[in-house]
Amino acid sequence: MLKSKLPVKTLLLFIIISSFNTNAPAQTVRNFESNVRLNEINAQAFRHFKKNYSSVNNEYWSKTKDGFVVKFEDQQIINQVFYDERGAFRYGVKYCEEKDLGREIRYRVHKEFPGYQIDVVSEINSDDNTIYLMSLKNKTSVKNIMLSDSDLKVIEDIMYAAR
Repeated sequence: MLKSKLPVKTLLLFIIISSFNTNAPAQTVRNFESNVRLNEINAQAFRHFKKNYSSVNNEYWSKTKDGFVVKFEDQQIINQVFYDERGAFRYGVKYCEEKDLGREIRYRVHKEFPGYQIDVVSEINSDDNTIYLMSLKNKTSVKNIMLSDSDLKVIEDIMYAAR
């Protein structure tokens, strides 16, 4: 029997990584970048990411003081996914524009704030909740709001200086 000098965790991670894209066309290339050595990335976080974000090709893994963050672009939308030190999913953030929002969300915001344009959107997803942080603007002010299924709050209302 062949004995390996590599830790079991490293071998498992290598097997997991090499098993991806086995049915992909030959021209597909999966880019993987990290500021963390591959054997230091939590296997549970890696498996969760690959299961839930399987279409992503160019992710970048980083180690933080609280765990790991994965940055990537999906359909030209910048995303970040956060995991704790043990590899448990904490939340994901999408940075998008009004055109990327669902019709119901846009309708709710425009009904509540007529005359305002949705400028910047951060969609925050956890296992049980989705929250939208948005910046709305018109000719006289900027409103920063938080929107969830059950609540809509104005966090900040800034009036432009008179000219």
